[in-house]
This record gives sequence, C-alpha cells and structure tokens, in this order.
Amino acid sequence: MTPPLSFPAMRLRRLRRTPLLRDMVRETRLGADDLIYPVFVEEGIEVAQEISTMPGVLRIPERHLARELEAIARKAVRESLLDEAEGADMLMVKPALAYLDVLARLRGQTLLPLVAYQVGGEYAMIKFAATAGAIDEVCTVQETLGAIKRAGADLIISYLAREYIRGV
Repeated sequence: MTPPLSFPAMRLRRLRRTPLLRDMVRETRLGADDLIYPVFVEEGIEVAQEISTMPGVLRIPERHLARELEAIARKAVRESLLDEAEGADMLMVKPALAYLDVLARLRGQTLLPLVAYQVGGEYAMIKFAATAGAIDEVCTVQETLGAIKRAGADLIISYLAREYIRGV
C-alpha cells in the first residue's frame, strides 16, 4: 500500500533554472507590445504641461500631435494595402471614430469593402455622456454613425446598431 500523496512543502523548479526555460513555461507574458501609453492632448497650450495629479505625465499641445498622427495614418494605409495585396476580402478600421482620416484615405485607394468598427469605448462615451445629460443621444448616434459612413465605410459594426434601427 502506498501512502496518500500530499502537496509538497517545497516545489522543485529544476526545469526553470535558465531564462530560456522559464520563458518556455511562463503562463503570462507582459511586454512592451502589450501596453498602450495614454496621451493627453490639449488645445490652446503652446508647451507641454505636467498633469499635477500624475507626476511625469504631460498634456501636450495639439500642434505637436499632428506630425505623429500623419505618420500613423500613412502606416495604417500602407499596412491595409498590403493586406489587400495578400488577398484580404475586406479591410477593417478600428476604432472607427479615431481613424476617420484613415477610412477616407483607404476609400480613395481601394475597391475592397471597408468595415468600420465603432468600439465599446466609443459606445460607452456616448452612453455615459447621454446619461449625464451632456449630449443628446439620438443626435450623437446619428452624427457618429453618419461621420463613419461619410468617411467611406461600406459597413459599420456598432453596439449602437440596434438602437439606431429602432430610432434610439
């Protein structure tokens, strides 16, 4: 008869002595590719300003962002056109409202269907602002979906679709 197994007081890690072996068995990996650094852009300021409640985090002037956004838009269009060359059936732009400029550029450069995804954050902003009485929800839903369509989307994925169809 063998004695019952019990959980050892010490767990041996013989196979985890080297970084390579530890990386092979690690369950959760977190790296720079997994993180997004938020950027605070403010109109009307000329120089970057530190946010008092978040030391080391800056509000940057709107004009500084224009150069960065142009480079991001060019890269997004280039990558989308590579997807098309590789045989994509459609091109998706996500989040839709933040990339209306990319949608418009793509519309001028491809005949593939363009699908815009109005993400959950965009939905939440509309819902919270409407609940707070800061916006007219019906008008805002119509405006945001209309802006996405005018930018060139053939189809729009949106959590607001059902409400739009029902007249919000």
